[in-house]
Amino acid sequence: MNKKELKFIFAPVGVAIGITVFITLSVLISNKLHIQKLSELLPFLPNYIPVSIGIGILLLFFPIFIAGIYYLNRRGAVGQSDTLRTNGIYKYTRNPMYIGISMVIIGIGLLLLNTGVVLGGIVWFIITFFQCKREEKELLERFGKEYVNYKKRTPMFLPNIINFVNKDLNMLRKILKFTAIIIVILVIAIFIGEIISKLQFAKEIETLFSLSGNISNQAYNPTQIEDLPTPVKRYFNYSLNEGQKYISYLRLKHGGKFRTQPNQKWMTIKGEEYFTAEKPGFVWFGKVPLVSAKDSYYNGEGNLKIKLLSTIKLADAKGKEFDQGEIIRWLAEAPLFPTALLPSEKIKWEPIDNNSSKAILTDKNITVEGIFHFNEQGQIIEFNAKRYKDGDAFEDWGGYYRDYREIDGIKIPFSIEVVWHLEAGDFSYAKFNIEEIEYNKPLKFEQFYDKL
Repeated sequence: MNKKELKFIFAPVGVAIGITVFITLSVLISNKLHIQKLSELLPFLPNYIPVSIGIGILLLFFPIFIAGIYYLNRRGAVGQSDTLRTNGIYKYTRNPMYIGISMVIIGIGLLLLNTGVVLGGIVWFIITFFQCKREEKELLERFGKEYVNYKKRTPMFLPNIINFVNKDLNMLRKILKFTAIIIVILVIAIFIGEIISKLQFAKEIETLFSLSGNISNQAYNPTQIEDLPTPVKRYFNYSLNEGQKYISYLRLKHGGKFRTQPNQKWMTIKGEEYFTAEKPGFVWFGKVPLVSAKDSYYNGEGNLKIKLLSTIKLADAKGKEFDQGEIIRWLAEAPLFPTALLPSEKIKWEPIDNNSSKAILTDKNITVEGIFHFNEQGQIIEFNAKRYKDGDAFEDWGGYYRDYREIDGIKIPFSIEVVWHLEAGDFSYAKFNIEEIEYNKPLKFEQFYDKL
């Protein structure tokens, strides 16, 4: 591969990095401004329509963008060449790079169903339109009538695709060749990013388990609950058998649905979660199409990370508000390992009525509380607490527990729905169904790369 070809490959990679930064900023700004997603703005429109349009735009305009870079490298930027180059892609559009970049951003926005990115692409196009007008004046001064004739026969932005395909098959082959190379490079980068992300996740799980001791030498005795509120006693009599060994560690896999806005259509989600009981802690990893998230609490600190394509960081939230929110999550999910809710130095119970009680949890100088609701059978059916939303607003939050089953002699819910109780109404955003669960196995579920 010669120097020109290498330059042809690395030039668009550099521009792609710039586009990635622009898209990431657009996503962050749209999240901060709470701009609705396309699926919320157009709830009547099936998601596959904008996604399909986005894919079509990318397939059409990404090669045009690549061709623009290729021929720009050959002719030189504006002001650097004594000759007006009108060959190659420049026979069909005067500004292939500008229209290519703008449409690629819009295409990615449609693919992500992100209104902010689509608007960012439109803003980019408007800015480049005025940049093109400025460059045209310079080109007109330098090339005069030659440029006037070029303008007459060649569109400013949108190329004549039919002529492009019919007349320049050789150039089209070159474009497709190098487009394929760049796509392969990007796919490899995303694959490596995902492996790195999973390895980091595995390291966090190892740290989580190392911080919490094994308490499975202890066993449940009904005398432990004699002084507890009536509904709490009813719960432990239902969920535990006398002599039940304490649960030290828990790992599970789940499926389900997830969404980020009330009017958004549900997305399929897959996840893994790991818990410790002796010292409250958890690490959760979830994935929806294109986006992955890692939520954790251990050693008194909470953290939420969100990534696009497992490589581009969209959020990295931490601080006192997230510490509070994450330990509340641990308390809400403790019915998955009921011995963690038995009275201890860290867990206290206070009566409310015959069907609800308050649990007070203290860990690392953080104290939180939540209200559990019980049915007559003894099942926990609902949880309510105050939790920070988006790191600032202190809102009512909770969950519903369904589909109780017995696992290793313990009765737990296999279905959990998570809800924000907001002034505007209830916002259900997660519905998780347990697919696999194991107790006292402080190891990560094995992945193919664990064997490498």
